[in-house]
Amino acid sequence: MKTIAKYSRWILSFFCLFSLAACNIKGPFHHPSTSTQLLTAVNLPTPRLAVPVPVTIKIPNRETANRFTRALTSALVAQNVPAVSRAPSPGDWWIDLEAHQQGDFVIAHYAIMGANNIIQSQGDTDPVEKSAWDKSDHDALNTVALQIAPAVAHALSDIQADRMTHDPMSLQSRPSRLYLQSVNGAPGDGNLLLSRAFYSAYPKDAGTLLTTNQGADFLINTEVNLSNAPADAQGNPQQQIELIWHVQATMDKKEVGAATQIHAIPAHSLDGNWGDTAVAAANEAGPAIAQIIANYTGKNRKSLLSPESKILSEPLNKPDPMNTPVEKNY
Repeated sequence: MKTIAKYSRWILSFFCLFSLAACNIKGPFHHPSTSTQLLTAVNLPTPRLAVPVPVTIKIPNRETANRFTRALTSALVAQNVPAVSRAPSPGDWWIDLEAHQQGDFVIAHYAIMGANNIIQSQGDTDPVEKSAWDKSDHDALNTVALQIAPAVAHALSDIQADRMTHDPMSLQSRPSRLYLQSVNGAPGDGNLLLSRAFYSAYPKDAGTLLTTNQGADFLINTEVNLSNAPADAQGNPQQQIELIWHVQATMDKKEVGAATQIHAIPAHSLDGNWGDTAVAAANEAGPAIAQIIANYTGKNRKSLLSPESKILSEPLNKPDPMNTPVEKNY
């Protein structure tokens, strides 16, 4: 049986993203790194938030309206909000923009509109000089956009969290259920031992592991890849081994994250019995997968809005503020 000590260099060099060059931290899956969280965010489903150019009655200067829309879209994308500069399609959430003059200044107003054209959250920006606004000044418009974007991102997070909290069947109100659907590609007895080890390694307080896929919220599919690697400093042959633990949400059938382990090992050292190596690999992968699921479901999310900010869970009896027809889910 191969021991953890024999493969400690491999186990302690597990890495959660891109390259072997970054494998220089000890036990990264014990304290999920920024890279792991970034990977989770990148793999989240990408609904759309439309940012249409405001109608003339709301922002009369068309050059300002167009530049402001583009600036806000870019600022929202920088906040990891999947915004697009276009009119909303049926089912889209969107941003309604307008501007009001107050003396020598202009104040921009934004409203997050739900798919039913009901205001979900809204706010005003700090005043900007009217002369700069009228000239479509690049810096002035960017400043206003950079005020709105984080507020919108925070509000969207709270809206999602609020609705999940009030839904008794949501993953914020009950433990998640997951099923290890497959482990493929490992040499020797790796597929079997990794599967067994994962069921023991997954944090008990993070969810329920099922023995079938019926009723599962998430499916885990693990692939193991081996390839030739350069010899070590002593000239001994090596292989590169890569384990990718894919996490798929069953509701929308999309991958919501993946934990990746990569390292060089002595060539063919895992062709037979994996032993404690499988246990050590699963012990680090389990908490990483639990973190991916927690990030996706928002269980660890705290409210980002101030207490006086209002998030509306119920529709308002307010007419659609957009008077132009829609050309065509967040």
